[in-house]
Amino acid sequence: MFLLPKEISLVKNISNSKIDLPAVLSKLRNSDFNGYVQVYIPSAAATLLYSAVH
Repeated sequence: MFLLPKEISLVKNISNSKIDLPAVLSKLRNSDFNGYVQVYIPSAAATLLYSAVH
């Protein structure tokens, strides 16, 4: 279990059918995004951590 800070959510409760997950993850990887993304599907849950390193 991770204890992660909860700041301002950019987006919450998006339907899985409405997003292109590979495109979203690629955009985050190629930007200056610092934070985390939590993904929940019926069979699993994931927390992806991002840190922009220059």
